[in-house]
Amino acid sequence: MKNSPEFGRGAVAGFRSRRRRVDAAALFGGEPPALLFDDEQMVLKNISASGSGAFASDRDTGDDALEVSRLGVLRLMQHGEEIFCGAARIARTENQSGGTFAGLALESDEFDLADLQRRNFAAIMRALPGAQAQSLTQGDNGFLRADRKPSESLFGFENLNAELDRVSERFSRGDIIGGMADGREVLLKARADFGPRWRDEAVDEIRRHELATFAHRCPLTRRSFNRPRGYPGDAPLLDQIYGLGEAVLWPHPATIGGQVSFFVVHSSACWAVRLRREILAREIDRTCAGVEGGARILSVACGHLRELELAERVRDGGLKTFYALDQDGESIKEVRDSFPDLPIETVEGSVRGIISKKTTFEDIDFAYAAGLLDYLVAPVAMRLIERMFSFLKPGGCLLVANFTPAGEDIGYMEAFMDWWLIYRTSDELRELLSGLPGDEVANIEIYEDMRGVVTYAVVEKA
Repeated sequence: MKNSPEFGRGAVAGFRSRRRRVDAAALFGGEPPALLFDDEQMVLKNISASGSGAFASDRDTGDDALEVSRLGVLRLMQHGEEIFCGAARIARTENQSGGTFAGLALESDEFDLADLQRRNFAAIMRALPGAQAQSLTQGDNGFLRADRKPSESLFGFENLNAELDRVSERFSRGDIIGGMADGREVLLKARADFGPRWRDEAVDEIRRHELATFAHRCPLTRRSFNRPRGYPGDAPLLDQIYGLGEAVLWPHPATIGGQVSFFVVHSSACWAVRLRREILAREIDRTCAGVEGGARILSVACGHLRELELAERVRDGGLKTFYALDQDGESIKEVRDSFPDLPIETVEGSVRGIISKKTTFEDIDFAYAAGLLDYLVAPVAMRLIERMFSFLKPGGCLLVANFTPAGEDIGYMEAFMDWWLIYRTSDELRELLSGLPGDEVANIEIYEDMRGVVTYAVVEKA
């Protein structure tokens, strides 16, 4: 596996770059801390090791409190708890609608983004009703783990049901977050122990247990399981993960459904989906900035194309044509309605159409399929990659992504969401590129996000 120092591939994914800023909502799971600069409360928008960007409402650049070069104390607060304090200086300001955006540079300290993520999440947990965080411990990857490991072996329905009963008892006591963390580990353990019997036998047993009724109080879990569009992981579900669409109608956080939803949307899998959106937006910006006369970009299985909402260079002449392809007509309509001001050509098409050469493109600067390979067997995935690579012009780039088998949410997703993916390691993703013509490949980069949940491949055409 290789981490690229360029743009945001390895750097954004691992938060290793000092200057590369990442979206605060993506980093902090939709609940970033508040930023205080001296007594000025601001909304944290982005962050890097060296500083942050924040928005001050009802302020303009002439305000003394936002004077460029002013030195002050920068604090990050979550639910009244301080998770960072250090000296910072206002590096730049910019008038925006409703207020002022300020770039803040740390004087001597640096933000440890992984540590900040853990501290922020822990502060949120401690603010939950009943101090439920006392029943949890922090995992090495920053996400919460249960304080009790499942039994050594769950191979057998008697042991499985006993573990599920134990988890259900935590729900009955009101320990919802602890029960979710515990249940996730039980399901992951059961998946490993039951092996080939997991899908055909164990999952049915799990869904008959009362624990399933708790899980399905989460709208995201319920939508995936019910498949209103005929398949899991549809675009409206991703919108919920992003905090858009029906997410605004989620249950109150004081209810069981609200706390189950809180846990799910802050899971490592949902975090990785939000970060994937951020990575795609940065790659789109990189392409638009580097192509004279405007870039031609292709997204296969585009969904609602929410990454364009984060891309900054698509509206300043950097985009010539964006081809948005999806087999879901409702998603295509949403793309047209959401971006009427952009040069987008929507295509209602499928993987079969691309592979059979009924659907074709040419002179593409950047092509990507970020959430598609997870559903394709290797021969089909390889053929799709070969066809998408053929669409590129010399110097163009192809990006594909795949969830890895290292995810801690796999058991929950399969049992309660009925969401079955084809998981691949970075080496297995690289193997899918083996059919590309070697003399046309200038460079291949493989990297994972900082949690190892999603692996990415970027191929540059010679």
